[in-house]
Amino acid sequence: MFNKPDPNELIFPGSPGEAALHQNVEMLGLMVISAALFLGYWLGAKGPTTSKSSKIWAIVGVALASIFAGTLLGIQGGILIVFWAGIGLGGGFFLGNRSYKRSHPDK
Repeated sequence: MFNKPDPNELIFPGSPGEAALHQNVEMLGLMVISAALFLGYWLGAKGPTTSKSSKIWAIVGVALASIFAGTLLGIQGGILIVFWAGIGLGGGFFLGNRSYKRSHPDK
């Protein structure tokens, strides 16, 4: 799935090693954005809950997402991945919430 450049190869613009590294970042971005869309849809379709345990899980989830986003910011192109993952999470939440409200018209 990921390309492994030769460890003895010099990385310079236009080299096969640089192309492999760029393809790895693109694959990672695709996986992160897809996961964000899925997570947003699942959270939106689940519906609102105000229990104490759900609030604790929300805080833990935000902390883990912040650590993951900070790790992504360390790679070249990471800011773009984090940006599109945020848009994917919001769009997935919107679509999931819309389907939840459609199946529960009284709420």
